[in-house]
Amino acid sequence: MQAESYTELTLEEPRIWMPRLEMGLGLWQGNYKSIERLWLRWYEDNGNWIPTPTEQESQRAERLAAKLRELGVNPDEL
Repeated sequence: MQAESYTELTLEEPRIWMPRLEMGLGLWQGNYKSIERLWLRWYEDNGNWIPTPTEQESQRAERLAAKLRELGVNPDEL
């Protein structure tokens, strides 16, 4: 929004950074809730997509499994 009105943007890439929010919004092709398509998705200042709750849980499970392996426990046998 610029001066209380919307302005059409021409983007060189399908992302736009919003300094006031310290976040960006871009187009992401992927699967979300079992639907494969092009989605709008938030990204961080380093360009990485912000994980969805499902992705966060998967990452958490992977970290816990790695920790168990470090401790000599095979999480696949639990």
